Amino acid sequence: MKKIFLIFMIVFTAQVSLAQVKNVKGVITGSDGMPLPGASVLVQGSQKGATTDFDGLYTIEAQKGQTLVFSYVGLETQSIVVGDATTINVKMVSGASNALSEVVVTSLGIKKTRKSLTYAAQELKGDELVRVKDANVINTIAGKIAGVAVTKSSGGTGGSTKVLIRGNSSVSNSQPLYVIDGIPMLNSGSGQPNDTFGSLSGGNRDGGDVVSLVNPDDYEGMTVLKGATASVLYGSQGANGVILLSSKKAKEGKANISASSVTTFETAAYLPKFQSDYIAHSWVLMNHGELNKNQATM
Repeated sequence: MKKIFLIFMIVFTAQVSLAQVKNVKGVITGSDGMPLPGASVLVQGSQKGATTDFDGLYTIEAQKGQTLVFSYVGLETQSIVVGDATTINVKMVSGASNALSEVVVTSLGIKKTRKSLTYAAQELKGDELVRVKDANVINTIAGKIAGVAVTKSSGGTGGSTKVLIRGNSSVSNSQPLYVIDGIPMLNSGSGQPNDTFGSLSGGNRDGGDVVSLVNPDDYEGMTVLKGATASVLYGSQGANGVILLSSKKAKEGKANISASSVTTFETAAYLPKFQSDYIAHSWVLMNHGELNKNQATM
């Protein structure tokens, strides 16, 4: 009797479990009412999934209480809990987080959407400028922007930096133009890294350049305009490319105060070697010559 009762309970439980699983179907449309083919339907927390056909129709097995996740490229993801209904129609809408209209600051501070640009312009956010602290803001973009080669001077902290955008374009000067808040900056310096060793322009010392005095914490972003097409509004000064810097501005709301500090210790990698083997011998010869001279005059 107990065995019969146990078999009956197992069969009843299986029937109840199977009764909970049902086919949920429906149609997924966009905000304009047109069906969306290729939309994804996924049972949250499981591997079950389905996609819509050309007419936006889908069918998926789910249990009551489970959550269906509907997603489509460029549209806002929606989550719906399965109830007693077997038909769930979904209308997808575009969300602000999925908007593909990223704004880029271009020449003369003009803002344009990235997809409308006909030239290369790469942007670097302010947090990337201070992620790895450096006294020179240009040194922080090394390896972060495509086509830009940054050569740091061996002069140490405060030294100048050589920047090449898409390689050398001139035999005299290939440095880009720096523009801060729409104002072009003359990046002159004493002893650039590309100067000849021992030349009159800088000698064998590096006195730094103007851009090395810029504080990275004061700027909210940087945009690199590559090529003459991108920097045509700056004339011949922007022939080698333009690096735009946008300073931080006050924003409405609560006041925020941030403080940061960086300490750098540097020592010379090597020092010139001087010979000292013949110093004493030269001193003896010099004094001996002076002594013979004095004796001759006497």
